[in-house]
Amino acid sequence: MRYKQSNSHTNLNTNVTVVTLNIKDKLGTCGRYVNSKGEVDISKAGAEILWNMGHTVRGLPYDMFCLTDCHCDTLFSNKDLQEAIIESDFDLVIVDLIANECSLAFAQ
Repeated sequence: MRYKQSNSHTNLNTNVTVVTLNIKDKLGTCGRYVNSKGEVDISKAGAEILWNMGHTVRGLPYDMFCLTDCHCDTLFSNKDLQEAIIESDFDLVIVDLIANECSLAFAQ
């Protein structure tokens, strides 16, 4: 499972199941990072901040953690996805931990 990004690849050519979710920003607090299509869209300027200043605590944009709420809401409000995952038989879960703690808890 992954969250849609503005630069997401659609044809992954893989033998694993990949579910791509549009992000729900129902609180409206993450407009700087989530576009109207439900994609994470960190602009070129945002990417520059992360790459050039992300190695320091003060260099990270503090409002970026709004993505945690969006990811959690997106995951836990999708009952069909939850049931499909519970009913599936999988051997491995890969979780990107950047603002995605709810997926880690769900995988457990």
